[in-house]
Amino acid sequence: MDNKILVVEDLEEYRSLIQMSLGYKYQIDFADSVASARDNLMGNTYALIMLDLLLPDGSGLDLCREIQSASRHTETPIIFLTAKNAISDKVVGISMGIDDYIVKPFDPSELVARVDLRILKSVKKKQSEENFKKGPLRFELNGFRLFIKNSIVEKKIDVTPLEFKILLKLAQNNNRVFSRQQILDSIWGNDIYIDDRSIDRHISSIRKKIEPYQKLIKTVSGIGYEFKDI
Repeated sequence: MDNKILVVEDLEEYRSLIQMSLGYKYQIDFADSVASARDNLMGNTYALIMLDLLLPDGSGLDLCREIQSASRHTETPIIFLTAKNAISDKVVGISMGIDDYIVKPFDPSELVARVDLRILKSVKKKQSEENFKKGPLRFELNGFRLFIKNSIVEKKIDVTPLEFKILLKLAQNNNRVFSRQQILDSIWGNDIYIDDRSIDRHISSIRKKIEPYQKLIKTVSGIGYEFKDI
């Protein structure tokens, strides 16, 4: 959930300040202990986790390691929010790969700015992993969806999963020539026999569908195909 945050903090004064600072734009789940944090983490996903290091029933560092090892939360940004301001403490946090370290007491406006920044970076990273862009084409990798942008308008192009894979292979390797067999092997593996001329039929279909940008796919006589930026 892009606007849901878990705050693991046992002091009421800071919980109130965080709610006042962030509650108008984010949905906040509060946990006041390691145990209650685990309960929240078990059934939810979060845009960000804010974690105190000194908790009444355990170490925030140990909880952080648990969070990072859980597949559900591997990519979730983590901010340490703590009164521990020694350089050694910050080094430990950095070495664990946390995303930010905020020392108490903190300025509410700085807290908002840092949270906004970390969530924005996380969203952009996720989008870049789910999408690939090349020239006027945008590939949604999770659903085999292809979009083409003409001027300021983007429209969906109906391609088969196989056509999607062929075009993506060429686009991700701009200006590299692939033989028909190399394209086949990259999609099916080299232990399955399929007539390599079937690639020609698929390329022809792709070109028709991506008009007026069919020249993005160039035929290299006697070899195969390559993707060329316009």
